[in-house]
Amino acid sequence: MFDIVAGTSAGAINAVLLVNYVIQRGTWKGSADILLEFWKSVSTSTWYFENPFVDYGQDIANTFRDQSNSLWNKIFGSNEDIYGNWREKWPYLPFYFYWPDKYGPLATAEATRRYRSWLQFSLGPLGTPNVLSPAILQPDFRFLNPFSFMLRYDNSPIIQAILKY
Repeated sequence: MFDIVAGTSAGAINAVLLVNYVIQRGTWKGSADILLEFWKSVSTSTWYFENPFVDYGQDIANTFRDQSNSLWNKIFGSNEDIYGNWREKWPYLPFYFYWPDKYGPLATAEATRRYRSWLQFSLGPLGTPNVLSPAILQPDFRFLNPFSFMLRYDNSPIIQAILKY
């Protein structure tokens, strides 16, 4: 029935669930429902990132950043007309992107939501229920640096969730 089934990350999970469903039942009918049921069972709410107050705060921050960029561009832009590209020369070059007119725009609201979601799930103290354990701090002494470490995760919760289906 299948020559090849492939996927990466969530696509691999979808592939496993679909192939298993079709092999057990002999039909594709209802296979989308099993995917929907599975992803609902492992989903975690991020309601505190997806509310009007956070969006409003993002809009205010964007407005402030745009006004700040405009002000600093005028100040430093007029200096560059007179002195040239002095910030691209020694000793200022290492600090080029720290000048306030070089900050650029903030991330979009959707990019910010995704970033905060990643922070919640990868570094949060609870991990991701039904998917990953909390981060496990593993020291890395290969370079004789006591501050070097890796974050590791136990994926047995997602394995158990997949095995239910």
